[in-house]
Amino acid sequence: MEELNKNSINQANQEPVGDSPPSPATPEQNTNSPLSGQAEAPSSDPQSTPPPPAPAPSTPTQTPPAPAPKPETPPSKPKNQTKKLLIVALVVFLATAGLAAAGYFLFVKKASENVTQNQEISKNPENPQNNTPDTPKDTPGAKVTFLDKWEKKDYVPIFDETIFSGNVGYNKSEFRFYKVGSYADKDILMLSVTLQPGFWMPNYAVLLSDGSSYKLLKNHSPDAFEDGKYKGPKLADSASIDYSTTIEDLMIPKSVDFGGITATRKGESVYTKEGFPNYKLTEVKRLGKKIIYEAVEPNKDHVGVKNMTILLKLPNQMYVPYHYVADGLSDDYSFSVKLDAGGTLSGKYDWIAFSHGCGQVEAINVVDKDYFKELVKIGTSSGQDVFKPKNTQTKIFQSAYKQYLEGTSSQSALSKQEVYNKNLILFVRNKLGYKAVLSNKEFAAGGECGKPVVYLYPEQTERLSVRVGANVRVSEPEYGNGWFDVLAKPNGQLNYQGQNYPYLFWEGQGFGRYPEVKSGFVVRSSEVSRVLRQQLASQGLNRQEIADFMEFWMPKMPTHKPYIRLSWLSLEQMNRLAPLHISKQPDTLIRVFLEFEGLDRWQKLPTQKLQAPQRRGFVVVEWGGLLQ
Repeated sequence: MEELNKNSINQANQEPVGDSPPSPATPEQNTNSPLSGQAEAPSSDPQSTPPPPAPAPSTPTQTPPAPAPKPETPPSKPKNQTKKLLIVALVVFLATAGLAAAGYFLFVKKASENVTQNQEISKNPENPQNNTPDTPKDTPGAKVTFLDKWEKKDYVPIFDETIFSGNVGYNKSEFRFYKVGSYADKDILMLSVTLQPGFWMPNYAVLLSDGSSYKLLKNHSPDAFEDGKYKGPKLADSASIDYSTTIEDLMIPKSVDFGGITATRKGESVYTKEGFPNYKLTEVKRLGKKIIYEAVEPNKDHVGVKNMTILLKLPNQMYVPYHYVADGLSDDYSFSVKLDAGGTLSGKYDWIAFSHGCGQVEAINVVDKDYFKELVKIGTSSGQDVFKPKNTQTKIFQSAYKQYLEGTSSQSALSKQEVYNKNLILFVRNKLGYKAVLSNKEFAAGGECGKPVVYLYPEQTERLSVRVGANVRVSEPEYGNGWFDVLAKPNGQLNYQGQNYPYLFWEGQGFGRYPEVKSGFVVRSSEVSRVLRQQLASQGLNRQEIADFMEFWMPKMPTHKPYIRLSWLSLEQMNRLAPLHISKQPDTLIRVFLEFEGLDRWQKLPTQKLQAPQRRGFVVVEWGGLLQ
């Protein structure tokens, strides 16, 4: 939900409002891709059998008529009558059999069409032991409708009342429910959650309700499940989990095709329209009740550049981002250009050219058409024209080089002319007509979530599993697909695969969006060590955790500048950027993440309010920062 995906330090709670859905159409076929990278793709078999075919008509037994009494008429006459009767009987038999066969064929064909055209619900063959037996039936022709605008509902009692008292301390105001449509005689409800610091809970879920009982749909609530198991707050007696029902119109495909290209999904985020506030949307194709848009917005930080993404709008007013750059760019970032002047230019090029942070980047950068004149064609790649800046004085080149310097130490930075001569920034005109920006890996923008480390303090020694929602590139111990079966002791000592560790360390890029930083602290370089220690303690870190943080990050502070900006991501922002999944839900969760910047002069910023939760029960602590 956008309430869960809008990125800023000061989170604003807004009711999502979508635009009107298209008029009903035949649902898109073959879109049964999982909502989560861990979920199995639901079966396309609706498991609803059409009525059995009418039995084939039995072949009538032809019995010759009994001999008639000898007529007084000439003998030739009865012979002719018998022949005529046999012919008539044969004609009747053939006609009857033909009509029966035609009727059977039409019946089966119609039943098959009904299953295909009306398949709004399908069943996943997965059937865990705790599956509820009374899930909605998959009836061909069951009516699914969606509202033009969500209806905000009062709190829906799907959670056990005990979660709102004692040490857990959830707040009902953090759970927001909306009616978005109906299936048969049940309401389709969307649940969005504003995360409370210290506790994990699902961000986004879909339910079916008859007004007194509620079904949480696993196949449409990826944030509430980990490895197929429910990980949210305790459910009330009136609520249960439906492991099999799938609403086909809400399924999210892994890729979409239009205009001769295939766009693939990036990340797992789903947004309301408010997630793209400055984008201009242009409809390019309809897939049943779903709509594909090209979405473009100005890049406010870089002259002559826009951000472009592809959005799939679901009929419940949610938007899913997709990604397409150019045909010539390989999955391993290899890019080769046949130069007009002769020869070939090859290298590793990244489509992330103008970005910031260490989160998921869903939009590519494209050139504003008003700045096409700053480019010159140098060759082709996979039949698509490739360009470079005319010189180092163009505004686009200057903007790209400025960002390059921000993420590179001054000692190792290349000069402008070196960057230009080595063709480290290129532009390719893709099949959609956009000039997409590509930057050589030597020049690539962006950063990584630097050395986040995770401390585990269970109340008693136990084995735990830990996974992080990020593309983990460096880790200790080896991450693989997660740290499974970690032996954790109350004093924080960890043992994994026979080796002892003080914490779990990872680096990489989060699967969520990196938030826009709007507040923080500007301090003198001479005071940064003291301020960091004070602010870490203010967020709940103990002495050892503070010492570990300072040992890694203090040498990276830009103390050659007179001032340094310090900004801290909130727990809610970290949970969106790189969700932390632990096999046992912690009672206290502290996630500290620093973004910093050296400044030549003091700047006024809105001040952040730092808070430390009380450390109680099973405590999990993580600290990290942005590596440029």
